[in-house]
Amino acid sequence: MDSNLTPSYSDYALSTSPLFTRTMAGCFGLDPRKVLEIGLPRNVSLTQNRSSTWVADVHAKFGTDPKNKLIFWLPTFRRTSVTDPSQGARVDSQSTDFFEDWSRDFLLELDGLAGELNIKILIKLHPLDKLNEETIYRKYDNLIIYNKDDWNRLGIDLYEALSISSGLITDVSSMAIDYMLTNNPIAFISKSIEWYNRGVIKEVYSELEDFFHVKDEIDLILFIRKVAAGSFACEPKANKLNTAISNNASEVLVEKFLLP
Repeated sequence: MDSNLTPSYSDYALSTSPLFTRTMAGCFGLDPRKVLEIGLPRNVSLTQNRSSTWVADVHAKFGTDPKNKLIFWLPTFRRTSVTDPSQGARVDSQSTDFFEDWSRDFLLELDGLAGELNIKILIKLHPLDKLNEETIYRKYDNLIIYNKDDWNRLGIDLYEALSISSGLITDVSSMAIDYMLTNNPIAFISKSIEWYNRGVIKEVYSELEDFFHVKDEIDLILFIRKVAAGSFACEPKANKLNTAISNNASEVLVEKFLLP
């Protein structure tokens, strides 16, 4: 949370754990009793069982084969598409975009490795990323890049798509916290945080130590190989970020605020 920003007004906030309750209350200036510790409605989609027909339909939209393992790469934005500070313009990193973290030769190597391992890496840009306004000339066979418009045309809910994935690559995206519920492996691009100047909540960040930390190209290749081999331990991990797991968060909200 940036210290120079005024918190948005709200009467209530949702939380996934006591740790997040304290965080949300502090960030938004709320009485902790106004933070509802019921989980997030969107997270239900991450752990739902999917029929083989549904899975095949999603793969068809991606142009992938149901036999492919899917790894999502969700980089957060470095620079926003808007330029007016009053509209939320931000420059949050020394790098222009996540491509600058990796050489062109390495991405070609990664593309080839993914093909050998029967993996498709789906790279979805953040909706605010300036890259959404630019033509991406980099084309790969197994690294599939979606800008905001590309993704919207697919008509696929991101959380539903993540439910059939085998792993996640990200940097400082809060998506990683939600994805922990799947018990799938998560690769955290450690070097991105060194160049990043958006606020990080230290108490939350300290809970991410169990992620597979990617410091360089060798680490990222190792992560891809381990996902392909299924050699990550998949036992549920105790964490302080997702203790309030609810399959009926939506119903709780309707009962509390909409029903007479």
